[in-house]
Amino acid sequence: MSTLFVEGSRPSPPLRLSCFSDLKPCPNVVSLAHKCRHLSRTSQTEPNLFFVFKFEDGEAYLALKDIINIFTDGSKTEHGVGAAFCVLTNDIWAYQWSAKLSDNNTVFQAELTALHEGVIYASHLPNYNTSKIHVNNKASIMASSNSKSTNETARKIFKILLSNPRIRVSWVKAHAGNIGCERADQLGKDATQHGQPYSHTKLPKPHKKGLLRKSMLEEWQTSWKNGDTGRKIFNIMPSVSLRPTNWIREDVIFFS
Repeated sequence: MSTLFVEGSRPSPPLRLSCFSDLKPCPNVVSLAHKCRHLSRTSQTEPNLFFVFKFEDGEAYLALKDIINIFTDGSKTEHGVGAAFCVLTNDIWAYQWSAKLSDNNTVFQAELTALHEGVIYASHLPNYNTSKIHVNNKASIMASSNSKSTNETARKIFKILLSNPRIRVSWVKAHAGNIGCERADQLGKDATQHGQPYSHTKLPKPHKKGLLRKSMLEEWQTSWKNGDTGRKIFNIMPSVSLRPTNWIREDVIFFS
């Protein structure tokens, strides 16, 4: 089994991510040797940090008693974007949560939102409970393990895990028959249509840039249409555009 350990102490050594493959391989375990060979991140952290990210199938943990299994997932369909998690304890579905994000949010943001809400839920459980959060999105796990992540939600997840070492996060393969993952996936898809609105996740930067670009072009178009200069060129090119024209200098001088 290959395990990705995240450890930290003050003031040294700093937080490091590394990959170990000292255990015998298991048929249902995904090897990380070729995926994490060059992975290394460092940052200053708080003391007593020790949480583990495991890359495995996760099915074996469902049979363990007194382990709180939390399954998270995010979905984006033609109906919108949804995030969800569900809780399985001693073969009983104890709790579930789902929400509908903005249609402009990404699947990655939905995955992080589901993980964030799942981590918050686990952090409020009694201290004697061990929680296992199963995530089928590797990118959200890696972002959450970096204290200097550019994503605000990922940094929030990191801080919660930092102070709650009893919460473990593991990656599980999506659509592989895992009952928890399939349930969370269905909840996420249902949330795209019927979930409660969730406004805590910010819009992605590309969408914000698109809105600014559209507003700028509209203002430019209005100014160009109602202006007093360049009317000859306006008769030829009535619409503004950020794309350069193929006019040569002589053409510009002639028409202006």
